[in-house]
Amino acid sequence: MALRLNRRGARALFLMSWAVYFCSYLGRLNYSSVMSAMIGDTLTKAQAGWVNTAFLIAYASGQLVNGLLAEKISPRRMAALGAIGGGIMNIAFCLSDSYAAMLALRLLTGLCMATLWPAILQAMVEWMNERDKIASSVNLASSMAAGTLVSYALCAGLLKWLNWRAAFWLPGALLVTMGAVWYCAYPLITKQAIETPVEAKSIEPSGESLPLKKLICVPVLIAAVLPVILHGAIKDGVTAWVPAYVSEVFGRSASFSALVSALLPLVNLTGAYLAQAVYEKTGRNTLRASAIFFFVATLMLAAMLTVARGSLALTMLCFAVITSAMMAVNMLLITLLPLYFERYGRAATVSGALNAVAYGGSALTSGLIGVLSSACGWNAAVLSWLGMMVAACVLCVIFRKTAEP
Repeated sequence: MALRLNRRGARALFLMSWAVYFCSYLGRLNYSSVMSAMIGDTLTKAQAGWVNTAFLIAYASGQLVNGLLAEKISPRRMAALGAIGGGIMNIAFCLSDSYAAMLALRLLTGLCMATLWPAILQAMVEWMNERDKIASSVNLASSMAAGTLVSYALCAGLLKWLNWRAAFWLPGALLVTMGAVWYCAYPLITKQAIETPVEAKSIEPSGESLPLKKLICVPVLIAAVLPVILHGAIKDGVTAWVPAYVSEVFGRSASFSALVSALLPLVNLTGAYLAQAVYEKTGRNTLRASAIFFFVATLMLAAMLTVARGSLALTMLCFAVITSAMMAVNMLLITLLPLYFERYGRAATVSGALNAVAYGGSALTSGLIGVLSSACGWNAAVLSWLGMMVAACVLCVIFRKTAEP
């Protein structure tokens, strides 16, 4: 027997998690949305780049630390502090004028935002049954897509009618509000949990967490590291460079290219739901399911170099399928794979570590793609993406047996 929320309680916890994570995207993406308006006003181009880098480094490293902390600190406190802290940092950012202050505040924002996913995942692991955990994890992807679209649209409107500072105080206020709501509502929801039988497919934690030195030796975790790095390079790297690719290869305006890119997150949602279907069809083997999506992305990248060359419509179709496939891999390896480690009491730790690894891969390759495309052209960049996908697919196939449930 274990304490679990019924369907109504699980839905309430999911909706609250969705709202908090949605607001986090408003407070994360607002800087990149208004960065161009800040350049020349308060920051130079180089300074603006370093401010964004500070956030990414803090967010990636924070995932490692917070994955461990989520298993020791109540999700109620951790997510509330992260949201409220991130909101305060956003509000402080809109009041600052110095480069040093902005650098420090975005770094602190990254650390605060990095608490939310481990805490939310830990809350679902603690209070939801097997079916609700998987369904909620998949459905939470819609908060990322909605948050991305609303952030771009909101910041565009605020820039037009007010100024770039408004793009920080409004998301900041929302984050503070949602942090307070999470803190107050969390105990009201979880106190409704009742004793329920443990499902046959679920393995309850033994009560003691697996030591870190043993955790890093678990075969499936070792096997997943390189595919996670490669998927991160494509998931965020490709998305970041789509506007430049469309603008340079097809000669389209920057505004048109940005508009096309903004629609990709909505299309990518299909990847999250396909991931769940393929996950079930492959016997809940995350590496086998990931291999299928890496293979699909490989085919699309090959098509970009052959049949889609010269066609904007076909190229955008390829980009849509590639980024959707990577959203599916993200769901499989960052969200569903860590649930395997619930039996060891380490679900949040593994999720945080894999998230950090994925962002590390994204940060590393994003800059390299810029250098490669400038020096050798976009075909060379697409070839490098193709090589990554082939390597990831092969690794998932070779080590698929380590992910047997």
